[in-house]
Amino acid sequence: MKRDLLDLVKQLDRAASRRSVLRAGVAGGAAATAAAVTGSRQGQRSARAQDAVTISYGFWDVTQQEAVEAQIAAFQEANPNITVSPQLTPWADYWTKLQTGVAGGESWDVFWLNFANLPIFAEQNGLVSLQPLVEDGSIDTGAFPEALIEAYTFEDTLYAASRDFDTIGLFYNSELFDAAGVDYPTAEWTWEDLRSAAEALTIGTGDDAEQWGFAVTTSYQEGITNFILQNEGRYWNDELTESQLAEPAAAEAINFLSSFITDGLSPSTDVQLTNNPYETLFPAGRVAMVTGGSWRPKPLYEANPAINVAPLPMGKIRASVIHGLGHAVWSGSEHQEAASLLVAFLASAEGEQILADSGATIPSREGMQETWVTSVPEVNMEVFIEAANEYAARVPDGPDGSEWINAIVETLTTAWGSGGSTEDLPQQLADAANATL
Repeated sequence: MKRDLLDLVKQLDRAASRRSVLRAGVAGGAAATAAAVTGSRQGQRSARAQDAVTISYGFWDVTQQEAVEAQIAAFQEANPNITVSPQLTPWADYWTKLQTGVAGGESWDVFWLNFANLPIFAEQNGLVSLQPLVEDGSIDTGAFPEALIEAYTFEDTLYAASRDFDTIGLFYNSELFDAAGVDYPTAEWTWEDLRSAAEALTIGTGDDAEQWGFAVTTSYQEGITNFILQNEGRYWNDELTESQLAEPAAAEAINFLSSFITDGLSPSTDVQLTNNPYETLFPAGRVAMVTGGSWRPKPLYEANPAINVAPLPMGKIRASVIHGLGHAVWSGSEHQEAASLLVAFLASAEGEQILADSGATIPSREGMQETWVTSVPEVNMEVFIEAANEYAARVPDGPDGSEWINAIVETLTTAWGSGGSTEDLPQQLADAANATL
């Protein structure tokens, strides 16, 4: 890649590794089960490779289920005595289930983990060290960008094997653009271009519209954060003690998005709650544009071949949120050896190749990105790689836990509903975030 993916990931705030975020929602059970999680089970390997065992694998994205199952099938063919049980848990419930499971002594053997949460679980002794797999060559850390290895390392120990990374683009329906006589989005588009196109592509107004130009979603990663970053705004001050969402830079971005709702150019959240933009409204041609992650091109194109993607429109600066996932092994697993074998396979060239061929998401192993780009040749997948190389920005840090994010999303959902109010929304969001401290 053009630069070490991502120098910006190296900027991960190691202060996060000093937090005890698991105390939110799981502290009560942690004390009672500390011995089970961090003591007698820690480091044990009870299932030998030749033993017939079943291990569970936790993940959250239904659009990647086919790719996950293909990886599992290949692993089981090579390891016939190990059965892997995939456990799909929606994002809305995933972290709560993982936190309470780790604290309560009953969790998945292998599970998806992201940058921000790895130090949290590592600090709580909830993860198995993968250093033995590095030392014996089962995981080749040299095959991954150094920054991603660092992102999954806590106190000089690797605790997760990098799986993928993702960025955000602007998806659009070319048929709707053609019908309206509007030029397709380009890398030169600004916020003003997005607004003008949305006006030209909207048929009707408000929740009674036949067609909306742009769907403003409440997604923290795919939506609002990108616009705040593009306007050089912030969520929090340096000390993470006070929200900055009511400050001019962030407020301007929030108000810009709100204008699509108030002016009837986007479906309200009331409509979106019953008709998911990514699953129904956009692929069905009711919405002309929506921002979305690099895990969406294949399912969206398969649903509607008129769908393509362009770079996000530019604000004061160009920016796209970047994120990534890794595979971790739970320290309380009774089958740590089998679980570790699965993680090693998923991080191998064969495992990552399956992911690349699927088009489900961008594999993080070096040399695999081009395969992913060509997995859906009709869609401009290069947009997401260019974003990673040229203008990606990591997900901003915040206070411990996800309560503040949930509070922001809940406030947006209300304000952007058909009966809501966007007046002074930035201050409402700041107040909601501050209330979680």
